[in-house]
Order: sequence, then C-alpha cells, then structure tokens
Amino acid sequence: MKRFALVTCLAACLVFALGLTALAQNSVTVESAAVGVGGNVTVGITLVNADQLNGLYIPIVFKAGTNGAYPASIAGYWNAAGRLPNSSFPTPLSGLILFNAYDLADGSLCGPLAFATLINGDGNGGVIPTPSDPDLILFARNSVFPASPLPAGTDGGTPSILIDMNVGTTVGDYVIDTACADPANHLLFVRTAGGGAIPAFTSGLIEVLPNPCPTNLAVASDPVAATVGSQASNQVSATDADPIEYYLVSGPGAVDLNSGMWTWTPTCGDVGSHVVEVEATDKGQGACNTISFTVNVTPTPLQISCSNVTVGWNGADAAQTIGVTGGCPPYSYTASAGAIDGSGNWSYNQDCGDLGTQAVVIDVTDDAGQGISCTFNLVVTNTAPTCSAPADLTAPTGVPFDIDLGPASQGDGDALTYNLVSGPAWVSIAGTHLVGTRPAGEDQAEVVCFEVTDGCETSAQCCFNILFESPFYVCFDDGDSGNGQDEYVHTFGGQNATICVWVDPSTGSSAGVGGFDFLICYDQSGLTFQNAYRGPDLHPDWEYFTWRTGMFGGNCGGGCPDGFVRLVGITDMNNGITPAPGAFALAGNVVCLDFFVTGDQEFTGSCLHVGFCSYDCGDNVISSKDGTKLFLPNSGVSYGVDYDVEFCLEGKPGYEAEPFIDFCQGAICIDEPPDDRGDINVNGIPNEIGDAVLYSQYFIYGIGAFDSDPGIRAVQIFASDVNNDGLTLTVADLIYLIRIITGDEQPFPDDNINPKVSPYANQVTVISDVKNGALTVRTNSSVELGGALLVYRYSGVEVGNATVTAGEGLKVKTNASNGELRVLVYPDMNTGGKVQAGSNDLLSINVEGEGTIELTESQFADANGAVLSVAAAAKIVPQSYALHQNFPNPFNAGTVIPVTLKDASDWSLTIYNVAGQVVKTFTGHDEPGTVNVQWDGTGANGATVASGMYFYRVNANDFTATKKMLLLK
Repeated sequence: MKRFALVTCLAACLVFALGLTALAQNSVTVESAAVGVGGNVTVGITLVNADQLNGLYIPIVFKAGTNGAYPASIAGYWNAAGRLPNSSFPTPLSGLILFNAYDLADGSLCGPLAFATLINGDGNGGVIPTPSDPDLILFARNSVFPASPLPAGTDGGTPSILIDMNVGTTVGDYVIDTACADPANHLLFVRTAGGGAIPAFTSGLIEVLPNPCPTNLAVASDPVAATVGSQASNQVSATDADPIEYYLVSGPGAVDLNSGMWTWTPTCGDVGSHVVEVEATDKGQGACNTISFTVNVTPTPLQISCSNVTVGWNGADAAQTIGVTGGCPPYSYTASAGAIDGSGNWSYNQDCGDLGTQAVVIDVTDDAGQGISCTFNLVVTNTAPTCSAPADLTAPTGVPFDIDLGPASQGDGDALTYNLVSGPAWVSIAGTHLVGTRPAGEDQAEVVCFEVTDGCETSAQCCFNILFESPFYVCFDDGDSGNGQDEYVHTFGGQNATICVWVDPSTGSSAGVGGFDFLICYDQSGLTFQNAYRGPDLHPDWEYFTWRTGMFGGNCGGGCPDGFVRLVGITDMNNGITPAPGAFALAGNVVCLDFFVTGDQEFTGSCLHVGFCSYDCGDNVISSKDGTKLFLPNSGVSYGVDYDVEFCLEGKPGYEAEPFIDFCQGAICIDEPPDDRGDINVNGIPNEIGDAVLYSQYFIYGIGAFDSDPGIRAVQIFASDVNNDGLTLTVADLIYLIRIITGDEQPFPDDNINPKVSPYANQVTVISDVKNGALTVRTNSSVELGGALLVYRYSGVEVGNATVTAGEGLKVKTNASNGELRVLVYPDMNTGGKVQAGSNDLLSINVEGEGTIELTESQFADANGAVLSVAAAAKIVPQSYALHQNFPNPFNAGTVIPVTLKDASDWSLTIYNVAGQVVKTFTGHDEPGTVNVQWDGTGANGATVASGMYFYRVNANDFTATKKMLLLK
C-alpha cells in the first residue's frame, strides 16, 4: 500500500462567523488503494484534532484524470464510538450527509450548497470535467446535533473517517482535494464539543489511483538450474490488493496466469543460459511491472556400460555394443584398440599376438560436449597344443612304417600342424603321421622329436625312439680303439695284455638291457688271468659287476679249454636306486680282462685263444631290461657237450628265450720283438757292460728298472734271454751276459749256430739259517755256481750288509725295502768268478732283532749261465705255516713250491688240474723250516701234462692252503 501525505493549503479558509471559536491547525492524512474495474476505492481521512468535534463539513473536489468518471456511489462511515478500529469497517452511521455542489466554470467560486444523494448530477453525463471545471461535494457529519462526537486525538494512523467510492466499470484517475480552487469561498464547518466553531481548517491534496500496478515483484530462485528433459520451475510473486495476473514477456517456458508459476522442459538445443522476463499486472490492466531471472540449462549426465570380452585368438572378431544413455545425442565414439561405429558397435580383429589380457578404453562425447569413458578387458585365449609321444617303434630295414602322432585338432578346435624337430633323414611328417623306411646299413637306434603348433603356440617337444632289432654282436677289442675291430690283441711276451668284451652299439635290443652273464674261456698255456674290471663304456650306473674264475659248465671232457672267467653284470638291483635311462644300454667295451702273457720264446708268433664257451642255458646270455626275456647265443660260441639249445628255448610262464647274440672268438697274439738279444738297455750294442749293470738292477729293484714304455720294455724282456734257453729274466741270463762281457762265452746270434742252453739240467740245494746275528746261505751243487738271486720276506728284524763267503771274483748287491730283501750274487765283470761244486757257505747277511726271515724266491745259474733246479730251501725261524707261490711262475720245465712248517710235521702237497682231478701228490716229514717241493710238470704216471692252469694244496697238521700256477710250453 502507498501512503501519501496531504499537501497543506497555505491560504486560510473562510470560516463562518457563527460564534465558532478558533481550532488549532489540524493535519489530514489520506490512505488510498488501487482497485480494479468494478471495485471500490476506500479513502480513509484521518483528522488530527485537539478538541472533540461535534460537527463537521468537508468539501471534496473531483478533478478529471485519465479517462476519469464519476464514482457510481459514494458513502461515508463514521464510528459512533469515536475513532475507527483497524480490524473492520464500521457500520454506516446516521447523520452522514452528502451534499452535491455546483461546478465552477472557472474554478473561482463555489456555488451555493444543495443537498443531493448523487454526485454526478451536474449534467456532465457521468464524466468528470477537466481539471479546470472541477465538481465539488460536501461531506457532512452531525453538523448540528452530534450524536457521537469525534474524540480528539491523532489516531496513530487509524482513519477517523472512511469514504467508500464505487468506481463502477470505468477505470480512471481521481483527485480528492479538500480545498477548492478558491479557498476563500470554501465552507468548512467544524463545531467543537463546546459548541464553538473552528474558524479555520487546513486542507490537503491526495491523488488516488483506482487500479495501480502490483508491487514487490520477486522470484523464488535466480538463477534457475535446469536439466535437459526435466521440467524446471520458478515461482514469480507480487503484492497487490487486487488479484494479479502474470504474463511471459520474453524467454522460454510458460507462466501460469494466476499463480505466477513459471515452468519449462528444455531440450538438448536449449543447453546454455536464458533470460526469462515476467510481468505482473492487475486483472485487465495493460503493461505493468516486470521481473527477470536467468535459467542455466545443462544436459543430463552421460551414462555408459561395457563388459569384458573373452574370445579365442582365431575365432570371430571380438565385439560388443557400448551402452550409452543420457546427455545429448548424437554420440561420438573413440576406442583405444579396435574399431567402433557411430552406434557404439565395437569390434576387434584379434590374432595370436594378442594372447592375454589388454585394457580397452572407449571414450564417448555427446553433442553438448560432455565426455565419459568405459574401460573393459579384452581377453584373447588359446588352448596351447600338447603332443603325446607314441611308444618306441621298432623299425627293421626296408619295412615302411606309418605312425599317427595325434589328433588333427585339440583343445579349442584349432587345426594342428606337426613339425619334425630332429630325427634321421629317412623319416618325415605327413599331416599327423610320421612315415619312413629304414635304409640298408642304418642299424642304430634313432631319436625322433616333433612338436605341434596351432598357428599361435607351439607345444613342448615330444620324443620317442625308433629302435632297431638285430642280434647282439659281441666280440673283443684291445681297449684302445673301442671299435671292436681288434679281436686279436697283439703284445709281446713276458708282460700284461688287456682284452675287452665289446658289444657292437648298432646291434641288439634298443629296448634296454637288464644284465649279462659271459663265460670266457682262454688258453692257459700262455695266458695267466690277472683281473677283470668294468670297461670304459659300461654305464657307471650299472649297479652290480663281478667275476669268478675256475671251471664252469658241464662235463666237456678233454675238449675243455684250460681257463675260465665268468663275467656277471646287472643294471638295476631293485634296491630303490633307479639307474639313469642311458644305463640300460649295452654297447662298446663293457668289460676288460688283464692277462699275463708268457715270456717263453716258444710262444712268440702265436695267438692264444680268448673266446666264449657255453655249457648250459645261463652261459653267454643277455637279459632284457625287465628280465622276462633271455637272449641266447646264436653263433660264434664254443658249445660244451651238455649244452642243449632246444631245452634253453622251451617256453616257461613269464619267460622267453631267443637266440639273439652273435659272438666272435678272439685271441692274444704274442708278437716277436726285434731280435736284440743281450741289448738290455736298447742302445743298439748288445752284450756290453751297460746291459749287465741294467740287468743287475732289475734283479735288485724289479721290473721298474726297465723302461716305462710297454713297447720298449717288451724289447728289453725279449732281449734278456741271453743264454738262449727260452726263459727270460733269469739270473742265468745275467751270468751268461757277464761271461760274454769277460770273453768266456760267445753270444747266440742264431739258433742254428749255437744250440740252446738246457735249463734245469743240474740241481742245487740251498739252506738258509740264522745264527749269531747273521743269516747264512749254504749251497750244495754238482756243478760250479755262477750266481744266484735270493728273495726273502722278513718281519721284526733289521737287515744289514751282505758278504760273499765262498768262491773268488764274486760280488753281491742287496736291496731291503717294505719287508722284502733281494740279494744278487754275480761274477765280477772284470775278472769273472764262480763257486766250486760241492757244499759251500755262499754268503752271510747281518740281522738284528727277533722275527722271521722267509726265502720266497730263488734262482741259481751254473758257471756257464745255465738255469739250475733248486732242490731244497729252508725257512729260518718260522713263526707260522705258509704256502708260498711257486717260482718261477709261469714255468716250463720245472718249478719249486716252498712250504713253511712252523713245527715238525707230516705234510702232503697235491696238484690238481682245473677239472679238480689229482695230477700228482708229494708227501714227507720235516723239521720246522721251509720245504721246497720241486715239480717237473709230470703226472703220477710220469707223463708230461698239458699246458694250462693248475692248483696246488698243502696239508700240514691243521694247516691247509691252496694256490694256482701256470705251466707253459
């Protein structure tokens, strides 16, 4: 509501002179309200009076405004109780009088008063004249007889009088003026309570707007946040007494006419800021006040959905549709991998290089510039191919084979390709098959490896064996070449020779070997078995190997070879330790045997048999890996009379036998070294002093005195037979060499010129005794003695110097080491010397301490350099019984077997052949000491026995012992 102060009229109004007293100046306040068509204008007039008023006349002038018209009616309200209350209009009171005045054409005079009830009775047709022709009415209350006086007071803003004007249907402007154009002619009657008249009244001017614009325009929000697709609203409000109408002046949306609620649902094209202007008016009024606010339109948020994609590397393209909602289409898509179209259809052409997981990022932008991303995993899978090795294949020569290696597809359905990685040149892969034909001459086990690929990944290699089944070929080798081409081993007499059992690697069952049992037979006349040991090609994981000597097999009668060695090996002993796979092969030099080769020159140029002999089903066989099959000799074996191959082949449950081994026979050949007889030191000059010195060193220090090279040593040994008796390394050869050097004898250049010296034609008896701190040696011979070699084994004593006590021109050398005393008696190389025939004290050796000295070997030569038989020998101070090795050994014409007796005893010594048959028996009774039993190689019937291995056993009191010896011819 508007409040206007009255404009005070400065001119004094004319006051009737009816005895009225003067009234203090009053102030009038008028409050007006805008009204609409057909409404009322209620004007409140507040009088500020110091005294109670009992009568009142108020002149009101209507002046024309815009389209102004007279009110349809006018009424006044007066509260009998005094001041009007704020809460309501009072009831119209009696005594209210409305006078209609006349118009003043020039506005200078107020016409005479006339009572009327209408204010438009001036003939102007209801239209208010121009301001220059105002209309005047007088408003009077209780002018003469007040029934309800107006109390004095300022009212505090509460109207004292209400004038209600009905403006009808015409809207216009009104001016209510309490002063006329000519204030001097204004009539204002005021009567106080005391009856006095108020001579003067201050008038005021009020402009009344019957229908003003609404005020206090406001909006609920500014700015308004709006989202595309969602209705936005804003409440517009204003203040007015009359109903208000709201109109959209500019901007989007719509406003409710009556409520002022603005609403709008924006679309994507509306994104941005907009200004909305709304006008608030009274009903029916034209342009009025407006208010503006801003609307900010944003798009709806984008939403996106995607999911992980799993696809095989060689299948259909990976694909999915990216789900996008919200925002403002159309959408723009980009992908970090693959392709995507405008509809969000993503695809990826994967290959093997994409195996695994990779993150794919999809970026989406809408037409409003919003962006959103979605990340998913592209998982490219493949089932890696695997291969499966077939069982080992046996492929004989010339037989085509075709093996299916596996399926054509695997796992995820990929087609598989098989590739040969390694194998012989005669195999190839056709599709999923391995095909080939073993060519002639190709007889080895082959390893074939292949792999499988699905075009993306490759399997691990699978391998299997192509085996070749051919009979084992077992022969001999010299141990050096290892190629099985040396079944005849060549050596020189008088030294060791090695011959190995060789299995051809290109033969046999490549399925594996579980063990072997070989029976070796050899010629004992010139070979003495020393040892057997694993060959260099026998796999170290073989868990068992042993050898045995003696007679094995059945009754072979007189056809038996002289010597036997059984060789037994087992790959796996089933002891929880598994050998390496390669251990089950049997190839190369698997076992080696050492033989001592006779030094008898009669054997020079001969080959001594070494081979395989079978007497029952267990001889010379090879077992399969699992032990269920026995491979028997097929050829090349010397069979005994009891061997029955048909019996060996009889099938047994779980047992199978098959002739599947070809053997060959070997030999050790004794080559003839260069004929350098007497050239012991191999300097090209035979029978010189250096030869004698070196030869004497041999007797004192053993074979180590000769050259370490086996070939040179063989020449030296061959050259040591100076006396041409067929025996090497004898003291008789040294005596004969010294006699050649001193000029007493001539060398033997040729067997046809100088006949051989006959060994053992004469005999010497040797007696050793210890007395008074000295070892004395006595001899008794029928011929002159030229020298001797004596070997003692001692214990518990210290050995001193040796002195020759018999003969002239003899010298002595000794060497005591490791309990062995070697004594050499030989002629002076300058003067010569000898011991006369008969009984003589040969030498004396100082000894100290309590112990034993035992003569273990003795050689004697006569003065002409011939080997003598030693008839007897004695042990000195024996502490125990003992059987000693015969000497010489091997022997030809004769040998001596020493037996030590601790006590006076009856004794017997029996000689056996390898078949266990008694050959000859010696008996006797002797005092404590050493008994030397001499055997000349004849049997009980006096006939010379065959060459070979023999055993001799001694029995004396409770003592029994056995040794072996070798007779060579």
